[in-house]
Amino acid sequence: MKKLIFWFTVTLLFAAIGHVSTLLYFQFNLQSAAIAKISGQKPQNTLDLVASVTAKSMFAPLVSPDISYGYCSYNISSNPLRVRIKLPPTYWSLAAYSQNGRNFYTINNQQIKTDKLEIVFALEQQEAQLEEGTTIVRPPTETGLFLFRTFVPNRSLSEVVQAQMQETSCTPL
Repeated sequence: MKKLIFWFTVTLLFAAIGHVSTLLYFQFNLQSAAIAKISGQKPQNTLDLVASVTAKSMFAPLVSPDISYGYCSYNISSNPLRVRIKLPPTYWSLAAYSQNGRNFYTINNQQIKTDKLEIVFALEQQEAQLEEGTTIVRPPTETGLFLFRTFVPNRSLSEVVQAQMQETSCTPL
């Protein structure tokens, strides 16, 4: 009986270690792989707008067809990156991710009440060359991705939202 309890305990311990290891592996590696896939679709520091999600334009799994997306793979190793967005009247959010998939910055329409947003992604040593009063975000890595999402509640607002998203830019300084 003691042998049976011993082997049961050993088996349970290895199963728990395997389970936790698998969860941690997938959590970190799937996010990094998704960012690498999205980042490889366009040159760095250029914005890509996805007006309406279809099977062909789906850049990531489980994206909503009611949301218009814009994303920019960034590299700030040599220059800071300015992100300018003309904000739509509906829900919107901007999320920035480091190279390993960690979300380090998020802002949405509940936090800012203007119709324009301008943010500069810069390394600490690049801040001296920026204008005073600039909103600066310091990413934890030199490369990563920012994702801009806008809710399009009905087709009548679709053209308005798309026109405003066309004014969005991500350009090196």
